[in-house]
Amino acid sequence: MREVNENHDSLEPSENASTGETTSWSLGAVPAQEEEKDREIAQLREENRQLEEERRRLRRRLDESEQARRVLNERRKDLENLLNLDPLTGLPIRREFDRALESTLQGNAQRESHVHPVGGEVRSGSASADAEELTGNAVAVGVLRLDRAYDRIRNTRDRSKALLFKTTIRIRSVIGERLFQSDRVDEFVFLLSGVRDRVEAVEYARAIAAEVVRPHEPPADDVAFGCYIGMAVYPDDARRRTDLVSCAEIALEEAVHRDVSYVCYTHSIGVRHREDGEIERAIRDSLVDDFRHFSLVYQPFVGRDHQAHGAEALLRLHHPRLGTIAPARFIPIAEESGDIRQLGQWTVYQACRALKRWREKGARETYVSVNLSPDQFKQRDFVKRVAATLKATGVPGHALKLELTEGAVMEEPERAVRTMIQLKDLGVQLAIDDFGTGYSSLNYLRRLPIDLLKIDKSFVDQLSTSEPSREIVKAIIAMAQNLRIATLAEGVEAESQVELLFAMGCDLVQGFYYAPPVPASEVTRIFLNGSFR
Repeated sequence: MREVNENHDSLEPSENASTGETTSWSLGAVPAQEEEKDREIAQLREENRQLEEERRRLRRRLDESEQARRVLNERRKDLENLLNLDPLTGLPIRREFDRALESTLQGNAQRESHVHPVGGEVRSGSASADAEELTGNAVAVGVLRLDRAYDRIRNTRDRSKALLFKTTIRIRSVIGERLFQSDRVDEFVFLLSGVRDRVEAVEYARAIAAEVVRPHEPPADDVAFGCYIGMAVYPDDARRRTDLVSCAEIALEEAVHRDVSYVCYTHSIGVRHREDGEIERAIRDSLVDDFRHFSLVYQPFVGRDHQAHGAEALLRLHHPRLGTIAPARFIPIAEESGDIRQLGQWTVYQACRALKRWREKGARETYVSVNLSPDQFKQRDFVKRVAATLKATGVPGHALKLELTEGAVMEEPERAVRTMIQLKDLGVQLAIDDFGTGYSSLNYLRRLPIDLLKIDKSFVDQLSTSEPSREIVKAIIAMAQNLRIATLAEGVEAESQVELLFAMGCDLVQGFYYAPPVPASEVTRIFLNGSFR
């Protein structure tokens, strides 16, 4: 029995002798189970390997996605910067300012409604608590424009806009980050939230102007320019964003007009601005309707013989609502809009027509004088226009006198001299108006082909009370006599002034002492009546 078992490789199922039961296994089944387990283990290992590869692949894709997200965010930021930041100064553009201001005003409105809710119930506690909460609740909006000094060097000394960029840093040193680029390269807008009142807003404007005007560092240490600032304050000046910005822009225009560093909006400035708009529209309407709102009046020039030798044509505007507007008010508006050239041409023509009538009625030796605006004088075909007017009206050249300001002549002196010589070739007389208040060079005065110097009213007013004024007038008259130029004093209102001026050698006077500006028909009577004495 032992031999038989020894010769068997494995045990087969057998019957138990004592119990008669057969076993359910044998030693030959063990290798098969182990192989199955090995296969399962191998399969699990393969699955794990595949899962690990999938995990690594997903990790790579996640890393790639994260990198792509970072790149996308960088590109989005670049695009936002491109869209929202000015490329020269790096400042947020005007659209961002509008958003910031709108958000600030909405916050203030909510704050106010919390302190003073509808129905009158105060939720903040006592009145003193309300006052404390509203402290610093004002919002100031500013519009800043660099002045003419920068305009002159922007395309020469600041082509790279480095000075412009440094200027923005200076402004930010005063007001912080809420500085924005406006639509012009030399203009900015800023927002000051939480200021106490208008006084504090003006203090900021003063500090900004002081920073801007400081000279720059080498190699631009010879460069300095200033700025104009217009400011408006919420809620005093306006409560809506567009209205508040409009008020600040109106204040900026006022600062430019006055040539001062800063102006804070006021109600009177707003009224004047609206009236200026009405005047500009009235001028424009008149130009297309045969100048119906305009007329000419004339003020005589009186000589030492107390007779009228000529008269100055003075333009008047009759506004439907505002009444008669003085030239000092509407002329700058017409110059700003460019309408002054048409007005000037019309004035010369109408004055020559009036002169023609005076001469036909017997005042044959008289002449008419007309003020020229700088823009009119700079017209390329101005001399041709004057020649055509003289021909059309039949007025001889020597009967027309054209008055120029010192500024119009000295802006481009060489060109001005050439134009004046051409006018003299037509026989036209030339005068320098308001002499002594400008910046004429005596060297150019010697070269100018002028016939008359008009002494400014500011000197005449003080003749009787100011020794320096008398000496200045004496010096002007003496210089003119040496240059063989006649003199005329403006704004004469008293007999004492007349006597002093004629005693000094002044040739002509003009003013209310003899006659106010009168219509053309009245001038005819003055000329034909002879002496004022």
